[in-house]
Amino acid sequence: NADKLSPGKQTIAVKATAPGDARFLDSKEKKYTFEFSAKLDSPQISVNKDGDVVYLHIPAVTHATSYSCKVDGVSFTAESGDTDITDRITAGGVHIIEVSATSNNRYFSASSPAMTSYVTYLPLDAPIATYTKTADSITVSWEKVQNASVYLVRYGEYVIYTTDLTLTLPLQEAALNVQAVGSGYYLNSAEALAEEAVLQEAD
Repeated sequence: NADKLSPGKQTIAVKATAPGDARFLDSKEKKYTFEFSAKLDSPQISVNKDGDVVYLHIPAVTHATSYSCKVDGVSFTAESGDTDITDRITAGGVHIIEVSATSNNRYFSASSPAMTSYVTYLPLDAPIATYTKTADSITVSWEKVQNASVYLVRYGEYVIYTTDLTLTLPLQEAALNVQAVGSGYYLNSAEALAEEAVLQEAD
């Protein structure tokens, strides 16, 4: 029964026993030696975040000496316990994580890979917004924010979504804020208070 064998070199002794008849003697014992190997169990992995640090948690697997890991196809080796993978999941999106238990004992083969995923959401940069005024209008403009889908402008009673990088509104006494709006794996930026543009005087 293979379940009762320990991986490694094994010896089995076999002998035929006489049935209690004086005419028959027990046979000589014959020994057979063979090698038996086993596959390691897959680790029960998880991903946890503590503050700004993301950890890959690998519980110890019996007979494993290390763990072969991949994050988005990039390989590295880890020990059991918590491994910091923050620098490996900086891009926004879904990251695929695989871990196999391995052993330096040749009688234990690597486990099947355990798989999990982690989603990274990235906040957009706040727009850098400035405005200029005339007697009856205000014009606000801002720099393009990478990965922003639209921009939200709040000015008094006005709440406007736009894909433009400049907007002119009737002048009123109110703060003017611009926010980059994200989608998918990109989160909305903080609202940026527009500052009055400094016009350079001609020489």
